[in-house]
Amino acid sequence: MYKYSTINMQKPIEALYFTIALLTSGYALTSTSYSAIIYSLCFVGIILFACNGMIRTKPKLNANKIWLSILLFLAILLPPMFGIFISGEFNGSASFVKLFVTLAFAAVLYLTFSFREFALLFSNSIFLVCIVSLPLYFLSISSEALDFFPIVDNLNSTRFRSGVIFFYIEGFGQRNVGIFWEPGIYASMIFCAMLVDLLMKKESSRTRLSVLILALASTLSSAGLILFLIYILIYFSSESARRMTSQVFVLFLICFSIFIVSPTYESLMNPDAIFRPIDKIFNMAEDQETRLASPLILFQLYSDKPIFGWGLNGALEAYISSNQNISLTSTNAYLMAGLGLSGVLYILIPVIGIIRISSLTLFVRLLLTVSYFFIVNKEPHVYFTLTNCLLFFMLHSAIKKTRFRTRHKSLDSE
Repeated sequence: MYKYSTINMQKPIEALYFTIALLTSGYALTSTSYSAIIYSLCFVGIILFACNGMIRTKPKLNANKIWLSILLFLAILLPPMFGIFISGEFNGSASFVKLFVTLAFAAVLYLTFSFREFALLFSNSIFLVCIVSLPLYFLSISSEALDFFPIVDNLNSTRFRSGVIFFYIEGFGQRNVGIFWEPGIYASMIFCAMLVDLLMKKESSRTRLSVLILALASTLSSAGLILFLIYILIYFSSESARRMTSQVFVLFLICFSIFIVSPTYESLMNPDAIFRPIDKIFNMAEDQETRLASPLILFQLYSDKPIFGWGLNGALEAYISSNQNISLTSTNAYLMAGLGLSGVLYILIPVIGIIRISSLTLFVRLLLTVSYFFIVNKEPHVYFTLTNCLLFFMLHSAIKKTRFRTRHKSLDSE
């Protein structure tokens, strides 16, 4: 009876962990005044993990993973903590605590799951978000049926229609954001889910792939289009290409056409909206200029304080005071400016970790590296639990050369 109870308890606990991870990785309400409440869920997850020993059905925690977690945790947080005490400036402690809890909960995920379990749970979660968001999205752009959703203002005065499991942004071109605060984040999540299905499953459903690509297209994101093209390159460079049939090739063509001429009410009623993703890529609009200017400013700030950095809050204040209202988009450059040498780990660890995945071709590893830096530098991922968790797994890969198993074994050999 006890064994039966533990088995029944473990799965809901793991599901709760991943729900918290999604809610603290770009969820729309984290950009509102509700942010502190949502991030406090990380404490709930950490406490639950600490109390979970009595019902753990898996083997004891791997000692190597524990030491790697402690090593990374201290390497990232000790230098900026030391810098805070040296400077005596504690006004940025809220940002530090936010990074602390997301890193701590990311470590919980790393210790709880193998990489394969983590990746497949992520892919299934994003697929579920797509299943929910697509019908609600088409309903929102074709009628006023969802106008009963309450309006919530985010910290940048953007007005969300909040349905908790689905959001849409008023005056934002009727783009699908799913549960996230920005369509580019949703597009990145879908792309990563597609990669998991491609690289870690023996065979992926064409229906599932179609749903994911349709959701990707509905974001009307130029970044999403770039990521889709990268996905196609990875597909044709992987062993999956050997299994490709003419039907799959036709599916790619159809989905690509859907992506280009996005099937939205706005596109049908407004010709200027057609080919919007391509237009944004080839015409240097304001947001593209921002994404180029933002890291340059931050790299300059990093060069001023390269050891301990400015602190997360100090770097943000210095950034705001040194430019003409250019939005901060570069995660890597901001972390370098804010954390100093600790921020450099966010560059070195993913590069080394991806390179050490020996079973992938060099070309695929290069594309994965480019994808990672493209994703985390088009929107700020500093406080994304899922991104920080990936850092732990990449450190694991960097230290222990791995093979990317696509069938029954995970990236790590445990």
